[in-house]
Amino acid sequence: MNIKNSLLLTVLFLSFWMSSGAFGEKPSTVIPVPSPLKKFMPRLHQEKLKEAKNKRVDLVMIGDSITHSWSKYPGAFEGSNLLNLGFPGDRTQNVLWRIRNGALDGISPKLVTLMIGTNNLHEDKKAYPPDKPEDIFAGITAIASEVRKRLPKSKIVIFSIFPRKAGPAYERVKAVNALLPQLTDGKAVSHFDLNHFFTTEKGQQDKTFYNRDLLHLNEQGYFVWAKALKPLLEKHGLRVNLNALSTSTHIPLPTAKDNKPNIIYFMLDEWGYFESSVMGHPILDTPNIDKVASEGIRFTQFLAGASVCAPTRSTLITGQHTGHTTVRGPGCLRADEVTIASMLKDAGYATGGFGKWGLGDVGTTGVPEKHGFDVFFGYYNQTHAHTFYPRYLIRNSKKVRLAGNAGDFHKGKTFSHSLIFEDSLDFIRENKDRPFFAYLPWTPPHGFWAMPDNEPAWQKYKDMKWDATNQKGTHDAQMYAAMVEMVDRQIGEIMDLLKKLRIDDDTIVFISGDNGGKTYFKSDKYPHGFLAPNLNPETGERFRGGKGGFYEGGIRVPFIVRWPGKIKAGTISEHLGYFPDIMPTLAKIAHARPRKDTDGISILPTLLGGKNAGRQQNQHKYLYWENKKSIALRMNDWKAIRPNKNLPFELYDLSKDIEELNDVADQFPDIIEKMTAYAKNAHTPVTLGQVLDASLGFKGHKED
Repeated sequence: MNIKNSLLLTVLFLSFWMSSGAFGEKPSTVIPVPSPLKKFMPRLHQEKLKEAKNKRVDLVMIGDSITHSWSKYPGAFEGSNLLNLGFPGDRTQNVLWRIRNGALDGISPKLVTLMIGTNNLHEDKKAYPPDKPEDIFAGITAIASEVRKRLPKSKIVIFSIFPRKAGPAYERVKAVNALLPQLTDGKAVSHFDLNHFFTTEKGQQDKTFYNRDLLHLNEQGYFVWAKALKPLLEKHGLRVNLNALSTSTHIPLPTAKDNKPNIIYFMLDEWGYFESSVMGHPILDTPNIDKVASEGIRFTQFLAGASVCAPTRSTLITGQHTGHTTVRGPGCLRADEVTIASMLKDAGYATGGFGKWGLGDVGTTGVPEKHGFDVFFGYYNQTHAHTFYPRYLIRNSKKVRLAGNAGDFHKGKTFSHSLIFEDSLDFIRENKDRPFFAYLPWTPPHGFWAMPDNEPAWQKYKDMKWDATNQKGTHDAQMYAAMVEMVDRQIGEIMDLLKKLRIDDDTIVFISGDNGGKTYFKSDKYPHGFLAPNLNPETGERFRGGKGGFYEGGIRVPFIVRWPGKIKAGTISEHLGYFPDIMPTLAKIAHARPRKDTDGISILPTLLGGKNAGRQQNQHKYLYWENKKSIALRMNDWKAIRPNKNLPFELYDLSKDIEELNDVADQFPDIIEKMTAYAKNAHTPVTLGQVLDASLGFKGHKED
């Protein structure tokens, strides 16, 4: 053993021994005693002695029940030859007893980790009194000294004690952790503070990673711990298998007693920010959407995940921004993707999708039924969805022929959206007695515009003598307006159904667009489009651009959420969020397990209100968008956009310039520098899913 290292630990140990009282009076934390849990601890100790004797040991983890719980993930350290010496209820004095009674005998591990002391913090109501921080530190110092004495060739890493809930224990944890860096010698003994992974931005315990007791970690917590350990272990030639945590089944799924609400997500294709009467639109009348807004919360700056259909759906369904998500243009999801639907299905939800998928055609790895949907009915292929009178729709990769449709974009006998709407209703009726997720990415009001002559909304508008510049048909503007009001009526019918089925109070409803509005029917007289989706009718201000670009007109969308008894009626929120936030939000609502690499932040605190949520709303450091030619970022009120990747960033202060007219990049080089660094870190190369059988996919509107 290195004399210098040994001397350092001994000096520390003695100094804290002396500081705890009169010279020669040891604190209880350094006096070896067996565990007070006498029913099973002796047997467990003997089992560990036997395990150490009969196998090679390269990694030892010493601790209490928090360390012991790694045993729930048997594959986490596969290949690292782990000896888990975490014992439930252990204090420093119990660890010292184990070491003195053979726990480390006969082994020579590469690495020893130590996290101990949380049980020394228990209140007086326990069988033993709580120990003072300096005494706990003395106990940890004594353990480190014992380990060095018995394992002179092993490296030792001492973890800080994980955060506790607010109270006396929380403060004592902080005090102990403040002392631990003193044990670092730069060679054999090091200190590793993991606590920033398990605290909020304000330094408080992040309940996301804990069980209900707010002491022991949940599966998410162990995943975070494992991910933090990965570079440390690899440095010593050891391994950690992150997949072992994402696939484990030892933690029981929530039951019906957890009161998981039904979830309905309406996403209307190309529906613009101002295209509703609640936003003061001078033509469009949307009483049902208005009612949902009045009974829930309306967001003023919730942003799409992308500026066009497929990528924005990918960000929503995967919880990743366009620098990470799989579908950033044409393509399909990989077979191993975790989606909102697969997450909710694992949590016991019935899952159904009805409308436009866009994340993988038939014959690819991206079909919805392989990504968590019990049923999906509608369009799988983006181009297939460009008509409301297709020759067929798709249900779970099988063609459903539509009678009387011959491939004409504007006419036929079977209006596809009517079938999609009816299937939406049927799904809700069929699953009223269990938690369900109804994903309704409806195609209207996306063109090509067409609808049956007997549609009430069309009857309202078809004879309007508008001087709009139509683009694809003779009454395009009238048809667009009718489609907006048609889906508003259908949303109202679904809301009525929830009341009829008596599940209204148990259902959270989301309504949004999929990307910014497109300035259809644009002319000299109507420079913002006849229906002006991005023009504020009250102020005359407009969002620059529209669908296809990253100026506000391309990514700012309507976003409304209603949850009776949970969300305060009539709330308007300025919280800045975007589509990747939906997955972690639904995970919180459904007690589900989101993918570990989500870019989103749960907005549940905003939905429920800070106090009712039990925690404050976390904020994004930045929001990110990219496509083949352009990049954009949002940081608070700052908006950076590079319309072409060969051009420098433009910079706008949206608090003063919502129209994005005044580029201030030259005035704020520090902001540009920070945004540039964020952009560089946000992008990763994409790995697309696979086409398994190209013959099965969409071949054109005139083909089968």
